Amino acid sequence: MVRDDKDDSLLMRENLVQIRRAVGRDLTQEQLGVDLATISLDGLVQPTAAATPSDIIVYFLSSLYAGTDIVGQVISANAYTAFDEEKDKALKQAVQIVDSAVILTGVVITSLRPEHRKHDRNLYTQVLGPLLSHLPPLRPLPKVLPRTFPDAVAEMRVTRYPMDRIGSADFEQFQLHILASDPQPLAIPALALNWPALADGHWNSPGFWAELTYGGHRLVPAERGRSYTDSEWSVALVPFAEILAQMLELPGALPQAAEICYMAQYNLADQFPELALGVLTPDFCHAFYDDDEDSSAAGGPIMNVWLGPAGTVSPLHRDPAHNIYVQVVGRKYFRLYPKATAVYADTAATGTTTTSTVDLDDDTPENRRRYPNFDWDTGYHDIVLGPGDAVFIPRGWWHYVRSLSPSIGVNFWF
Repeated sequence: MVRDDKDDSLLMRENLVQIRRAVGRDLTQEQLGVDLATISLDGLVQPTAAATPSDIIVYFLSSLYAGTDIVGQVISANAYTAFDEEKDKALKQAVQIVDSAVILTGVVITSLRPEHRKHDRNLYTQVLGPLLSHLPPLRPLPKVLPRTFPDAVAEMRVTRYPMDRIGSADFEQFQLHILASDPQPLAIPALALNWPALADGHWNSPGFWAELTYGGHRLVPAERGRSYTDSEWSVALVPFAEILAQMLELPGALPQAAEICYMAQYNLADQFPELALGVLTPDFCHAFYDDDEDSSAAGGPIMNVWLGPAGTVSPLHRDPAHNIYVQVVGRKYFRLYPKATAVYADTAATGTTTTSTVDLDDDTPENRRRYPNFDWDTGYHDIVLGPGDAVFIPRGWWHYVRSLSPSIGVNFWF
């Protein structure tokens, strides 16, 4: 039997009612005496730094509840097959409410209690997904996307001081290396060539990312600006289409350096769980366990996705945990300095002692004179990573990173 649009719309309404009831039930359990009739978009107040876990879950569930109300209005308007401007605006608003709640509160599918975990996923897959599939790609994305991201290197970087290399299967050798008193950086060529993300090439397909984010409508956190040490730098929630358009180097999409978009240090797989299917945590991440409760990686490897156009920069900085960075799409340049390097880390200038004030992109005589003890020409290792390649960065080593082309990578702190 062939289903028609009315059948699908009815099924969506039934699913939405079930989700709305479940979210409402959990809200009343979390916050006794809550009046569901008073929950609206205008009444939502983002939790502060002093919010308790219960406050955060209440905000998250309230956002879902407000989102289901908007989606319900769209469905009731019979908007399943045709969108006018107002319906389109309402649906985008619903997506933004839920995405903002997920990102800003940190309450994601993997960290919610089992009884909560189903709600945001159901809202996406059973309601927002089918509706968003009928929206055109968010401008400036074209309706027809290229098969792959541009592979031309925007700028060349000549490596001068290579680091030692290790094979992707040399676990015991790596374990002996990392347990040494002062482990050094290592290049790990072709570590991820068997990852599904590379083996079938779907991470290098703009169409995959457009479909994943429903034509770029989904919101993600992004850094705006060349480097987080620049005065023009900021962080914002942006439609994924904005980053994708820059990566595709579409006419008019590439901004000045102050407006370049970079999704950095964010586990996108928490927001889009299907991404985790394309990634395999390297065995090397289990060669060392940090039981220090203050370590950011205590309890197991922490994964992040790094995604953006050519020219994005992570200034010279250091991490509190060991790090394996894996390049999936494009090319990236790394320069690494030992822990004891005079990098002029100044809390007053950068806001953190984990970031250097030395701008490696400003290699002028004037800038060199500002940092007389910094070793500009020697004392470091550098490497250019291509798809599948990885680099091990020991804890505390200073490193500068620059995308030489549109780039997608994954790192693991452990």
